[in-house]
Amino acid sequence: MAEAKDEGKDAGEEKDAGLSEEEELLMKVASFFVRKRDECAMYGGDADGGLEVIFEDWLDANKAEFMAGVSSDDDGSGHSHALTATHRAYCEHFEKMAEWAIEVEGGDPKVFFAGCERAVAGELNSLQQDPDVAWFMDAVFAALDFDQFVTIMLPKVEGLSKKTAK
Repeated sequence: MAEAKDEGKDAGEEKDAGLSEEEELLMKVASFFVRKRDECAMYGGDADGGLEVIFEDWLDANKAEFMAGVSSDDDGSGHSHALTATHRAYCEHFEKMAEWAIEVEGGDPKVFFAGCERAVAGELNSLQQDPDVAWFMDAVFAALDFDQFVTIMLPKVEGLSKKTAK
């Protein structure tokens, strides 16, 4: 177990110099999920995937509601109330997954979620531009912003639907 933790550190280790506490914890949590993605790839998962690999079960379980919500328009906003409920469910799932990773990495959830808020506010652009963690930052943005949720998840759900149709 310690070996897996040490192996996963290399994705963010070189970048730790000069990072704020929030950035460092975001990088650690992202690296945790990179390790999980890589473990999935070892057992036949998609090594090129990111968000859709880690959240595949959630996406699969919610794809019908998501697609129905995208195609309906209850209130003229372009999205249904059902999609709002699906976003809320994603936020709860993301929070549980993040808290698990934070616990494993020995971080403080308050620091992590403060970092998430700073990232969404555009204060941590370097993390979004880092190819190792950009997909994880998409997961963060999807949790904290409804419009980002729709924009980010739609191609993931469509891709998963195509994958399962084969």
